[in-house]
Amino acid sequence: MDKQRRYDLDWLRVCSVFAVFLHHVCMPFNGDNFHIMNNESSKIIDDMMVYFEQFRLPILFLVSGVGTVFAFSKKNMVSVYN
Repeated sequence: MDKQRRYDLDWLRVCSVFAVFLHHVCMPFNGDNFHIMNNESSKIIDDMMVYFEQFRLPILFLVSGVGTVFAFSKKNMVSVYN
C-alpha cells in the first residue's frame, strides 16, 4: 500500500468535529432541556440540529474506522498488540 495521505478524510474529520462543536454551541438555543438555556429558543436551530444529528456521529465512526484500517494495513496484528 502506498503512503499517500488521504486529505479528503482529514477534511471530513475536521468538518465533522467542527459540526460537533457547533452543535454544542447551539444547545442553549434549541427547545431541549439543557443546563444552560437562553430565554428565547429558535425553531430553525432546533430543526437543523435534529437533521444533522443523524450524520454527525456516524461520520466520526466512519473516519475512525477507515483510519484504523489504514493503520492496521501497515502492520501485522502481532506488532499492533506488542
